[in-house]
Amino acid sequence: MTTTERLPSPLRVPAFRSLWLGETVAGLGFQSTQFLLPLLALTAAGSSATGAGLVSAAQFVPVIVFSLVAGATVGRVSVKALLITCNVLRGLTMGVLGIVAHAAGPGIGLLMAVAFVVGALTVFHDIGHQAAVPHSLAAGRLTEGNGLLEASYSVAQMAGPAVAGYTLQEFGLPATAAATAVVFTVALLCFLPLRLTPAAGAEATPALRSVLKGLRFTWRHRALRDLCVQSALFNLHEQALITAFMVFAVRSLGLSSGVVGVIVGLGSVGALAGSLWVGRYAARLHVGAAVTWSLTVSALSLLAGVLLALTGPAVPALAGAFVVNGLALAVYNVYALSLRGVLAPPERLGVVMAGYRLVSMAPIPLGAVIGGALAQSAGPGAAMVAITASLTLASFALRRSPLRRIRRLTDPAAESSLERR
Repeated sequence: MTTTERLPSPLRVPAFRSLWLGETVAGLGFQSTQFLLPLLALTAAGSSATGAGLVSAAQFVPVIVFSLVAGATVGRVSVKALLITCNVLRGLTMGVLGIVAHAAGPGIGLLMAVAFVVGALTVFHDIGHQAAVPHSLAAGRLTEGNGLLEASYSVAQMAGPAVAGYTLQEFGLPATAAATAVVFTVALLCFLPLRLTPAAGAEATPALRSVLKGLRFTWRHRALRDLCVQSALFNLHEQALITAFMVFAVRSLGLSSGVVGVIVGLGSVGALAGSLWVGRYAARLHVGAAVTWSLTVSALSLLAGVLLALTGPAVPALAGAFVVNGLALAVYNVYALSLRGVLAPPERLGVVMAGYRLVSMAPIPLGAVIGGALAQSAGPGAAMVAITASLTLASFALRRSPLRRIRRLTDPAAESSLERR
């Protein structure tokens, strides 16, 4: 029996179980919000494609503004208190949206403000949660644990847009906002049993110096740098595509908010299957091959789906493309999370996660603006073709990374074979 086989299942570890349950519920609330706000810009607020892009961008601008602050905060405060506070405030913000919208109707200014506040709180929540996971599990179970988290994320991606779209269509904005606030409240209750010991030495370094060391470590470590840059490129293109897709679905195809939510949600079926599969068979997979090929497969599926949608039945083609994309992307995300958790020193895990998140997610607001501008100037169909073709070309860059040589996360030679320069 191997060491990995003697380790308990991640869900039998109390700290991880609390993190997993809380993140599952909180992810549902955030995915609902992320889908709801730009959709409201197009429907209830009657905005243009550019306006919807600005609302989408406002959700991710806080990544640029607050990531390093959040990284310096993690390890100096209680993770439990941080997660609970973030979900309390996200719930209150959505409650305020429902009240104000009921009284005066949602305007672009209100939607952008709510998007910014929820986005800022999500930055602190996500960095705290991601930094806590490696402290709750042994390295041999980290990929399996991240597979479970990615599966939960996939379920949230699937259920969040579908539920938000249906609730908005059937019951209106106030009820939808209230339901989302309740979801965030349930999430904070899941975090109440959390007990986690802070990393040794996490408070020994001043905040600014700690942040700078984390950024230097991420940039000098070739594997982390390659993952970070590739994630940034993918996020830029994906957000541009989602924004253009919203315009295409609502304006060109005339689909209802419920149908749009179902199409986006169906894409997470593949992600759910992929994350569960990679979590179960992680020990048998070649890490380098899985990481370097998965993004290329996900990009090609989107390009093929868009081309088919423009020449045939659009809804089945787009739904199928999202499913395959989700499956391949889940494989990449699970291994990327696991590599970050294994390669970063425990005392710098928070700032490394923050630096990685800053670089990889900073292009998302730009992607949202680009997607909206392209959809308005060239048309949503042409915009989606250009975006997916560019994404496919960008995905090949990771094939040149030393990551392709890594066979196992638990291989003692793995870290030494990932070049630092």
